[in-house]
This record gives sequence, structure tokens and C-alpha cells, in this order.
Amino acid sequence: MTPFDAMRFRHAWRAYQAVVLDNLESHLEDDRLHVSAAPGAGKTVLGLEVMRRLAKPTLILSPALSIRTQWVQRLVDGFLDDDAPPDWVSTDLRRPAPVTVSTYQALHALGDPAPLVEYGFAVLMLDEAHHLRRAWWEALDHLAERLAPQVVALTATPPYDVSSAEWRRYDALCGPLDAEIGIPELVRSGDLAPHRDLVHLSRLDGSSGYVDPSAHAAELREALRRDPEMLALLQDHPWIADAPPHVAAILDDPELLSAMLIYLADAEAPLPSEPLRILGVGRAQLPRLGDEWLQVLFAGLKDTLPEALVARLRKAGALRRGRVTIPPPRRGEGETLLRDASGKARSIAEILTAERAAQGAHIRCAILCEHVGRDALTLAARDPGHFAPGGPGEEARADAGSLFERLRHLPGPADLAVLTGSVCIVPAGVLDAADARCTPLAHDTRYERVDFDGGNDRRVAAISALVAEGRARVLIGTRALLGQGWDLPAVNTLILATNVSSFVSTNQLRGRAIRRDPARPHKVANIWHLATIAPDGGGPELEALRARFDTFVHLDERDGVIQSGFDAFGENPSANAAEIVRAADRDGLAASWERALVTGRPEPRIRHHLETAHLPRGLVRRDAITRGLPPLALAGGIGASWATLGGGLAAGAVSLLACAGLAVPVIRQARRVWRHGSLGGSMRQTAGALVHAMTETGLIRTPADRIGIETGTTPDGLTWCTLSGVTLPEETRSLSAIEELFAPIDNPRYLILRETYLGRHLRAAPYPVPRDLGARKEQAQALLDGWHRHVGPARLVYTRTVAGRLALLQSRLVVTAEARKVHRRSVWE
Repeated sequence: MTPFDAMRFRHAWRAYQAVVLDNLESHLEDDRLHVSAAPGAGKTVLGLEVMRRLAKPTLILSPALSIRTQWVQRLVDGFLDDDAPPDWVSTDLRRPAPVTVSTYQALHALGDPAPLVEYGFAVLMLDEAHHLRRAWWEALDHLAERLAPQVVALTATPPYDVSSAEWRRYDALCGPLDAEIGIPELVRSGDLAPHRDLVHLSRLDGSSGYVDPSAHAAELREALRRDPEMLALLQDHPWIADAPPHVAAILDDPELLSAMLIYLADAEAPLPSEPLRILGVGRAQLPRLGDEWLQVLFAGLKDTLPEALVARLRKAGALRRGRVTIPPPRRGEGETLLRDASGKARSIAEILTAERAAQGAHIRCAILCEHVGRDALTLAARDPGHFAPGGPGEEARADAGSLFERLRHLPGPADLAVLTGSVCIVPAGVLDAADARCTPLAHDTRYERVDFDGGNDRRVAAISALVAEGRARVLIGTRALLGQGWDLPAVNTLILATNVSSFVSTNQLRGRAIRRDPARPHKVANIWHLATIAPDGGGPELEALRARFDTFVHLDERDGVIQSGFDAFGENPSANAAEIVRAADRDGLAASWERALVTGRPEPRIRHHLETAHLPRGLVRRDAITRGLPPLALAGGIGASWATLGGGLAAGAVSLLACAGLAVPVIRQARRVWRHGSLGGSMRQTAGALVHAMTETGLIRTPADRIGIETGTTPDGLTWCTLSGVTLPEETRSLSAIEELFAPIDNPRYLILRETYLGRHLRAAPYPVPRDLGARKEQAQALLDGWHRHVGPARLVYTRTVAGRLALLQSRLVVTAEARKVHRRSVWE
């Protein structure tokens, strides 16, 4: 009998959980199970049940100690008869057991994973295995490589916001998405409450001394662009001045020569013909000089740079520890001013005033901050008016202590509570616990400071109970203490005063407010997102807020749809008043969700769209014209000759047959133009080429005749594409391949390249063969066949030869000039 035989789930499985478990065998055919489950979907118990069914030694890794504790607690509460963890559960990597629960940080700290390898873990269960530090990723990859385990990856939100390189690393470890339990499904089933996301913006004062972080990079870029010493260095460089003897060295690093030529062209300096000939490009094909090429140039020549340039790079932060980084890492001054701007505290005061007016005694509000702010309590004790309206404390940042001191001056009841790792404050007289010592605040006896004998778990449980019961109604806490593992379904208003860039924690924090409250079955929730914009508008916080909204789906009340993205929100503080009005309409929120959940499809689910403005459409038209004109002209010439010569019936028949034969390529090219007549049509044909290749190679098992390619246009003019009729893993893998195809070229093994009949100067923009299809030539050839069928003539280029490397470099030059961009959006439909 194994320890797993002692496990038995004590409750009934929800329908969406049962679907995942019923298909477990097929999901694990590739030894990967990848599940995205929104907060409230029960992904922890789902993972434990998968572990029970696999019945193999399992290592569970989580992002924080609180989550590690939660795994053990869920195991005990949901699967075991005893009230304490059994001896076959360990939280120490140095003493592994059949079920070992730890953190990514502990795995990295372990160093040598030999004890884990020797123990023989057969299942690696990963909780939120993304946005990890590089060192943690390296430790995880090293362990997975040595164990070769079955991998179960559980996440609240796949990391669609990361770079393509990080996504490939995540995808290689976790596999394509097998199942997705989204927020809309949970709202429809009643497991999550209807909710809305709202935005409240503040503007940084123009006298703050703010300088846009991008201005530093622009200043450095302009200084480097036409530096006379750099210009002289390049003009005298042997690769430029006398290239033929150095061809071998150039072919070892063709990007560096490209960067030299791009720099010289930007400076309007003469370009020798030999370096251009070696690369196979003309001056007109060189892209503009941007940060990417400055990085290549200065990194490649850093050991020969003039001292003045080295000093400039160091001063700008672009040269550190012998490594050149252009643009340099963002300086912190501007971002710190935005992050700590006092406008956020004013936003919170305005929101809380409005929510109190709308909800009265029913309000259960959580305000989550980054910092404790203990000094604020000391300042207020010395000067009780410090944080009063008009006092100097109005300029304080939105930390927990400062917010408490500011908000206690608002009109209304004394209903605030503060809960951090070091400070705990409650309304006077509400807490009666033997292990708590309450001391009235000297500057406001309506509140008491509380010291608990136990650890954080005790204080969190006690203060959370006060809020649930309404003895305190507004909880001010820190993300560090309450961001992970904390559960308080009574919360119906959440104000996120946390770092805007914390994408993972944002989704975890949202989960605190949207959980269904058994005590209030008709609960609806408001979630407020804060950001400070730069004095002239925009700025890094607004950029981060837009990126944050790409990581989760939400109700777009304007269009009546449920989707990701920031499109429904304004980018100016003038929109705050409308958000306040919208927040007050809680009665209409549930009805709005009910309408949006009905999509017209029999089985709606979250589907993923790829959006782009770049497609091979213009080239298809040009190529079709160049291929269609010659036979059309020849056919016209034959007809004209017959008419001129007054040919007889036999000659006319021959001419007619000749014209008919020559019309075939004309009709074929006209059909291509018609199919690519819109951006959507062009994207459909390009996606069709990929689907053809993936079905031919077995990456998609669904028959091709059952697969639909749907396209459309977004309100801002982007073209989107998605697949229908495929399984979720097939959709995930296909869209990732399409995304790679349209994304900037990195380092693919194969390229798709096309040339027209009018010469090389009309060659199409190249496209990388996606990783899934580029491992073997046969797979890449399948994509080429699909391209011929759906898009047009092309050829395959292998990039691991000298000629292929030059073709890859030329392709990067073209794609850099095009600035390809791909955006992913999730839509309930």
C-alpha cells in the first residue's frame, strides 16, 4: 500500500474539474499536464487529485512559503482523515518524502539537486512556474533535465505578457495548455461573484522634477549616433576600409559588419561597395539605426572604443561589469516618483468615500499596498494634524501607515483596520482575544494597536474575522502578507495600491475580491486599479497598467463582452468621475455579466486571438501581378496577330486554345489576389499554410476539414485570427506557431523566403519557420508545401550554413525595418 492510497477527496468535484480529470490520460500523452485555472477554481485540490491518481513520488514547487503551506493544508483538509500532515509529507528538500512540497527559491538555494534525483521523483508539480528569477529558472531546468519526470503545471494565468524567449522556455517545460478554467466559467457556475475592474488615474505634478525614463535613453542614443571619434574608428576599421581579406572573420560575425554599415549610413557617410557586396545588401535595404544595432555595434567593439565613449556609456549606465546594454536599464528616479506619488492616496480617499456612500454598512473593502509605513504612525503621534486635510502628510506615498492616518480623517465611522507583518490596528473595543494585547493610539483613541502572541497566521485570521463580521469594514494591508494564500470572501471592494508591474500578484490579488461569499450569495465586487501618469500624459505606469489588463479577462461593459485588454478604459484622470458613477451601479452588474456570458455559441469558452498589422498581403498582390502580366500579354499578342493576319478557322482555333492555356496562370494569380484581398483574408491564408503543415506532421490531430480559421478586425484596425474546431492544446500550439511566424526574427533553423519574377529587389519579407516545425527538414518542408498552396511560391533556407547565416542576417535587416508586432487577446465566445 502506497501513501497515495490513503488519499480520498472528501467533496464532490465541480463539473469543470471533473472534465479535466476525465481527460487526464489523453492530456498526459506527452507527459505534460498544463492547466490554467482562475482563482477560485480549486487548482490546488485538482493538482493533489492528479498526484493521487498518478501515485508516484511527487515534488511540488510553489512561488512562496505561504503557498507551500497552503498545499500541505489542502492535502490534510481535503484528502486525509488525520488533522496533521503525515510522515510521508516533507517540506525539506534535503529530506525528501513521497510528497515533498517546497519553493522555487529553496530549490535554487539547494544548489546540487542530487538528493532529489537520487530519491527518484517521477512527478514534478509546478505552481505558477512563470515570471521566475533567471537563477530559479536555471535550477528548475537543470532539475527537470536530470529527472525527466511527468510535469504538471498549474497557473492562474499563462504568461502571455512575457518575451517570446521566456514564453518558449515556459512552453518547453510545461507543454501546451491542456485545459483552461476561466473566470467567466466560474462566474457562470456561481463559484465566483460578478465583478468589474475600474481604473482611477492621478497625474504627477509638473514641478516634481520628473524626467521620462525614455528621455535618458534618447539622450544617450543621440549622443552616440554621430560621435566623431566613433565615425573615424569605423571608417578606419579593416572590415570597412579593406573588407576582402577579412571575409572569413566577417562571416563569423556578419551582424557586427551590418551594425557598422547602418551606423555609417545613419551618419550619411560614404559606404564602400565591398562590405555591402559581402552581405548581399544595398544601401537602401539598411534599416534605420536603432537601439538594437547600437547594442550590436558597441558591444562588438567595446574593447577598442575611445576612452571618452567608454566614460559616456558608464555614466549612462549602459556599460557595467564589462557588458554593454543599450538602451541602459531604466533609471529609477522617474519611476520612483510615479510609484510613490501622493496622488494615489488621494485616489484611494476619493474611491473609499464614494464606495462608503454607495454601500453604507455593507462595504467590505481591502486596500493592498507595497510598504508598511511605520514612520507615519510615529509622525502622527508627534503631530496629530500631520495627515489632516491641508497638512504636510498629504504629500506622503500610499503605504499602509500613511493611508491609515489619512483615511481616519475622512468623514464616516471608525471602521479601519491595518494588517501588516509588523503593525496591526483595529477599531477600539472590537477585539477580545486572550492572545492579543490592545493599546489605544495616543493620537486617536478610536483605534487600538494590537500585539499578538502568535505569528502572522494568527493575526491574519483574527483581523480577517473582524472584517467578515463587519466590526471593521476597511482593511489596509500589504501585498507581502496578504497577496498569496489569504482568503476573505466577504471582500466586495478591492483597491490595488501595489506595484503596477506585478502581473502575477495582480491576478492573485484580484482573486481575493471575486470569490463567492456563502454568507452573501448575491455579492458583487469592484476592483480598483491605480496608476499615476506623467505630467505630460502617458508614462511607464500607464504602460504597465495596459500590460496588466492583458493578463486577465474582464467584463467590458461598454461593448458587452468579456475579454482581456485595456481598450475600454480612458487614459486621463478626467475619466475618473465616470468610473465612480459606474462603480455605484452594483445592481446592474450581475445582469451585465448574465448578458455577456451568452455568446451565441452552444459551448462558449475563452478563445485566444492573435492580433497584428503585418501580413504578406502587399507582396502577394505584387507577385501575382508580375506572374500574371506576361501570360496575359502573350495571350493578347496571339489574339492580335490572328486578327491582323485574318486567320482562318483552324488558325483561330489554335489561337483560342493558346489563349485559353495562357489564361490559366492569369486566373490562378487573380484568385490569389482575391483570397488576399483584405488583411483578414491574407492572415487566413497564412494561417492555413501553418495548419496544413501541423496536420501533415501530426502536431494537430483534428482532421483538416474540421478546422476553421476565423479572422476579423479590432476597433483600432488590427487584424485578428483564431482557430475553431481544434482542441485547446492544438489551439495553443497553433497560435504560438502563428505568433512566431509574425514576430521579429530571432534565430530559427529555417526561413521561408520568396522572390518575384522582377528580380531580387522585389523579394518578400522573410518569415521564420516556427520552432515546432523547424526541428527537422521534413517538418519545415511541410510548411513550405502549405505556403505554396495557400500563400504563394517560396523557398526554404537552412540558416546553419554560411549562406544561410547571411540570409538570416538579411532577413533580420528587413524585419527590423518592418517592426513586426503581434498581440494576444483572450475573449469569451
